[in-house]
Amino acid sequence: MESLVTIRRKALAELKEAAYALGCNAVIGVDFDYLTLDPETVNATGGTLYLPYVFGVTANGNAVIIEKNGI
Repeated sequence: MESLVTIRRKALAELKEAAYALGCNAVIGVDFDYLTLDPETVNATGGTLYLPYVFGVTANGNAVIIEKNGI
């Protein structure tokens, strides 16, 4: 099972890839949102089935182009 740190790193890597695909070279104002899905569900016979927790992470930010100043 992946750790939350690993999942967060993957979300950030995907955010960077999306920014580079747009022609940008940086991402600013990065924010992470976390989602936990309830592991409890009802099976076909009406009984309760307990599953492992499922975590989701999204990374949001602004893709920008940073240029060197001529100073």
